[in-house]
Formats: sequence, structure tokens, C-alpha cells
Amino acid sequence: PKELLTGLRNMEAMFGGMFSLPGLPTVGSLVALGESIEAAWFPGWQTPASCVLVVALSVLTFFTLLMPVFQTLAHGDRPASVDATWRVSWDVLTLLTLLFALAALGLWLSPALFRIYGMTREGLDVLEQFEQLQGRLDAILAAAGLFFSSVTGYISMKIQEPGWKKKVTSFAFLVSGPALMAWVFLSVGWRLMTHTPDSSWSWQSVASVAAVLAVWGWLGVNVNTYSPHGYYRNRLCECYLASRDRDEAGWFVRTVARWWARLLFGAAAAEKKPAPIQSGVFGTLQQLPLSEVGANRVPPYHLINTTVNLTTSESRELRGRNGDFFLISPQVCGSPVCGYVRTEEIEKRDPHVDLGTALAVSGAAASSNMGWKTLNSMRMLMTLTNVRLGYWLPNPVLKSALPWLRGPGPKYLFKEMFGLMNEHDYYLNLSDGGHIENLAVYELLRRRVEFIVCVDGGQESGMECADLVRLQRYAEIDLGIRMHFDPRGLALTPDGNCPAYGLLVRIDYGAGSEAGWMLYVKLAVTGTEPAHVLDYRREHPEFPHQSTSDQCFDEAQFESYRALGECAMEKFCAADLLDWDADDAMQQWLAKLRPPEQPGKSDPAEQPSSVPNPTV
Repeated sequence: PKELLTGLRNMEAMFGGMFSLPGLPTVGSLVALGESIEAAWFPGWQTPASCVLVVALSVLTFFTLLMPVFQTLAHGDRPASVDATWRVSWDVLTLLTLLFALAALGLWLSPALFRIYGMTREGLDVLEQFEQLQGRLDAILAAAGLFFSSVTGYISMKIQEPGWKKKVTSFAFLVSGPALMAWVFLSVGWRLMTHTPDSSWSWQSVASVAAVLAVWGWLGVNVNTYSPHGYYRNRLCECYLASRDRDEAGWFVRTVARWWARLLFGAAAAEKKPAPIQSGVFGTLQQLPLSEVGANRVPPYHLINTTVNLTTSESRELRGRNGDFFLISPQVCGSPVCGYVRTEEIEKRDPHVDLGTALAVSGAAASSNMGWKTLNSMRMLMTLTNVRLGYWLPNPVLKSALPWLRGPGPKYLFKEMFGLMNEHDYYLNLSDGGHIENLAVYELLRRRVEFIVCVDGGQESGMECADLVRLQRYAEIDLGIRMHFDPRGLALTPDGNCPAYGLLVRIDYGAGSEAGWMLYVKLAVTGTEPAHVLDYRREHPEFPHQSTSDQCFDEAQFESYRALGECAMEKFCAADLLDWDADDAMQQWLAKLRPPEQPGKSDPAEQPSSVPNPTV
């Protein structure tokens, strides 16, 4: 799709491939293969096609090597700035150069394509002479397919068996990828050494080129820039951070955007102007500093929850968690293990950190390191394939000895690949807050909030309330806070429905403190929803706990989830349930929602914790 092509360009996928280690052996294999084929397959180096290809690749290399310079200059700047304009122009020129180089490569490969076509024709002619062997060939293929199916079935069976067979089979799969890379690397080196005269190699030239590339990568590359984080962040900003006043970009940026829209979506889309909304026009507020959020001291005060991955930390409190609770707020940023610092200080050290960045990091579910959810066997593969929505943030309490080196370099990519991260690094790896606590309630409990409204949107068809139970454990271990509730109030009935939309959780903050209450709202179907919601569930029995990997809702799916949430809150706000008045303030509504203390029951665990049945 055209949208996907746009996303890949914005994500800088072609530059991210530079960090993919299998790319080097692959290129070497292609070069060695080309040397082993007759020269007649390709044009001579003095032909016009070869000259054009060399020029195109040289120009593309020049633009690619200078890309980190413009990425660094424009890091954190507004779209209308001069540096951002230069970066956009350099991106466009690099893309055009890449397209030109691909066209030149296709022209250069034309003779080889003709030879392959001729060989295919000759091969088909030969096969016609062996039609009598068709029956035997079918039998051989059937036997091969049966053998392959038997082997894969045996392997899958051994993986599920406990004991040493499972460990050996799993280890074989883990080392298969690195073993393949090593084999390709050794075969490429052997071909180059045996097919190239020693006199043509100059170790001084090779060492010089390697040193230049190493210094360039170490000083000019920011691993945050070459990850999908930027693309993910910009899409979230376009969707959720809309402003009434459009941030006007420079003339060159507007021209490039209009040209790109015309190329992908046609002239009509390129000339389409945004429709006015009331007195202004909605634009995209992509760079709102965190320190300016709520600067007028008007509630709410935003707490953005993330996870700082500390896989090699020596802190005993983090054993089994692989991370800590990292808070991003308008005033302070940090975690108990790493320390805290004023948000303005973080913004000075990394101008890219703003509300949009914090929003993207808080939802960075797909990452190579994911707190206690980290897949150790997949960490290296996810890093190599650039599945890295996380972000490297400056350490709140540590400053680099070389502040002019802006951003984390390739060293941190290897730290991310091998899980070598702790609180003593100059940069910390942040990912989704759900990688340590999925309800975002922990920081509210730390502040001893009296009334909490928690909406659990996790995929949990069995209604086990696993995230709530994990929060209960964290609160008691870390904060000494007890949470009392009965998850049986959400147990599924025989018809698959749920008796309620949520629970009331009593929070015991300790002696001398008033008890708190949390309204825990869970995705549930009670059978009283509108007909179109029940009909959607009939067609999709997994609703409302469909896989979170489904990020593209159609109209029926979106409306069903929206209507379900509306039904839940209407039940909680029903006048006959709470004697609630529309003029009541939020605190009054929560006070009425809280059940009265029952005399004779001093133990908080004996107090009622479930919401009255909303179906009544």
C-alpha cells in the first residue's frame, strides 16, 4: 500500500539496514557469486552502463554517509527550522539518488537476465525429453515431502517434551542463525582469498576505510534515529496531538510535502486543504515540551509510565523484573533505582524528548527488551531486524564526559542486542510501561491517591485479572500497601457473559491513613449491550478480548468497543444505582460509589469490594 511505502521512507528503513549484521555477508556473497560467473554475463567496466552505475553508487554513498550529520543537526528542532529544512531536503535527494541507482543497477544486470532467460528456455527443452520420468519424479517429491513433514513433526514433539531433549532441540534452533551467518562469512572470505590475487589487496587501504567507517559510525550515528521510534511517534502525534493553530513549516518543506503527496496520492490529494473547524484549523502539535504541559497549574497533572530496562543491574529489588518503574512528568523524570532529575534538564540534554516522544515510549510494546516480558531467545533477532520501538534516554543522574557527542552511538545498539544494560550507563533504554506494570496505577499508589479509576484494556478472555494481581503484589512488596478485592465478582457465567463491568478495590495505605478506593473497569460483556454489539460478538466470539496485534479496526469493530465502554460507564453513573446527580463533582461521584463501612467488620478484607451487579 502507498501508506506503507510512505511509512518505510519516514522510518529510514534503508539506513537502518546498515546495522543489520547479516547484510555484510550477504553483500559479500553476491560479490563472490558475481566473480565466479563468466564475464560475459555483465558489461565491462568501461561500458556506459558500468560508468553510470559506478557514479550512481558513489553519489548514493556520499549522501548516505552524510545522513547522520543532518539527522544530528535537526534533532529536536521544529519543522519550520533551517536545520529541519536541510534534513528534509537531504532525505528527498537521498531517496531520488537511491531510485536512480536502482535503475542503473537494473540496466547493468540486463545481460545477466537475458542469459538466465536463455538457460531457462534450454532447461525446458531438456525436460521435454524426460517426460517418461515424470512418474518417478512425482514419487521422489512425495517421499521428500513426507520426510520433511516427519522431521518437522518430530522436532515440534521434542520441543514440547520436558528434559534434556527439549533443551538440546531449543539450543539447536538458537545457534542455527549464528551458525548460518558464520558459514556465509567464512565462505565469502574463502572465495575472495582464492579468486583474487594477493597483489591486488592493500592492507593499508582496507584498514583506512575500516577506520573511517568506524569513526563515522561512532560519532555520527544515533541509534534512536535509525529505529522505527520516529515513525511511530509521528503517527501518534498526527492522531492524538492535534492543535488548533497549525505549525507552519518552511516553504521547502511544504513544497516537498506537496510533491510527495502528488506522487503517492495524486494531484487532488496534494492540493486538498484542511477543512476549518470553528474559528481555527487543526494541525499537528508534534513538539510540545513536557515542561509546558499543565504549566498553568490546571488539573490534571500528567504521569507517563514507562519501563527502564536494567537487565544486568546489581539491585536485588529488580531480580526477576529486568527493569524498574520510570516516570516521565512535567516536573521530574526518573526512577527509584536510577534517580530523578528536573524535566527541563532532560529536555536540554535531549531536545527530542517531548510529549510526543514520551507518548510513543509509553506505548513501545514491540521492543527487543521488554522488562519481565523480555524474550531472551529473540532479543538478538529483534535488534538485528530493527524491531526497536524503545528509546535511549540520557541517564538522569549521569552526564557523559563528552557532551558534544549528541545521542547514543552504536555501542548502545550492542548493549540492546545482548541485554547489557544497567543504571550506570550514560543512556537508559526505555520501553512500554506495561513491560513492568500494565495498569499504570503504581505511581498513583505511591502518591496515596484516595480515589482511582483504572481501565484494564488487556487481552484476557478468561477474566483472571492477572495485571491487577501483579499490581497487588508490587504494591505490597515495594510500598507496603494492601489491596483487597475478590476477582470472583468478574467470573464468567455458563453463557460466557460477565456479571459486572468491574470491581471496587479497597486500598489499605497503612495505619493512620484513610483507606483509598479504586474503580477497576474490565472489558466485559454482560448481555445488556446494544443489539449491534451482541451481534458483533456473535460473529467474533473472541470479542472483547481480541488480539492486541490487531491495530486496524473496521467500522463495526471500532463502534462495538466504543459502545461497550459507553455502556459500562453509564451503568456506573446510573442514578438508580448511586443516587447520582449530573451536577455532582467527580469527587462526590466517587464518594457515592464507595460502599459504606459495615459495622462489626474492622478487617479491610471483610469489606465489600465488588460493584453491585450493573445488570440489576
